[in-house]
Amino acid sequence: IAMRNGWGWLLGLVAAAGSIVGYVVSRTAGLPGHPIEPWLETAGVLSLTTEGFFVLLTYVVWTQRTAGTERVQAWIVGATRLGRLPGGWANGGIGQRYFMPTATLLGLIAFGLASAIWLSGTEDITQFDLGNDNGLFVTRVNLTMLGSIIDVRVKILDEEKATRIFSDHDKMPYLMVENGDEAVKIYAPEHSRHHSTPIQGRIYALFFPNTGDAVKSGSSLYFVLGRKKLGPIQVQ
Repeated sequence: IAMRNGWGWLLGLVAAAGSIVGYVVSRTAGLPGHPIEPWLETAGVLSLTTEGFFVLLTYVVWTQRTAGTERVQAWIVGATRLGRLPGGWANGGIGQRYFMPTATLLGLIAFGLASAIWLSGTEDITQFDLGNDNGLFVTRVNLTMLGSIIDVRVKILDEEKATRIFSDHDKMPYLMVENGDEAVKIYAPEHSRHHSTPIQGRIYALFFPNTGDAVKSGSSLYFVLGRKKLGPIQVQ
């Protein structure tokens, strides 16, 4: 966004503010048709941090626009005289005009890449962690339907926590099988989502397609929820 294009800053500010409001509402009253979300969700916190940074940056740019331009100009002139920047910068050329937007864009890209790399990793957990954080306990994993379906049985330890998982397909767990240096991820079909509220103490079945016969009886796999994985679990 060029500093002098006010509409660009305004558009970004509206988008960021709307996202922040949506985040707060989803964690307090809950969005229509969805349960209340937990506050400390990794992706949400990273997104909120980025949007908050943009709002703060917009405030700084608009409240100190004139003074800030003069300070940048003075710094550029000084740096040019010391030979650190090309001479055209000191004359208010294209380099000076796009200096702040370019620096901001590079900073956001670097933050986004670091966040993506961090989110792509997984953290090993135990059955206790799974029950404490998500209200689930994996009782067994076995093959059925002549080996074409992976049957995962989970026991509900906490109705409220488990509802957050079962009511949103995007948060449903998936299975991960390590095949040498490659990790194969197996997702449940969207129609397999449980639409009813989980009942504490009951055991529910989650069915996953055994694509390409990646899982065989006696092999091991991981039960993954977000960035957390339980395992290795032996398939019966």
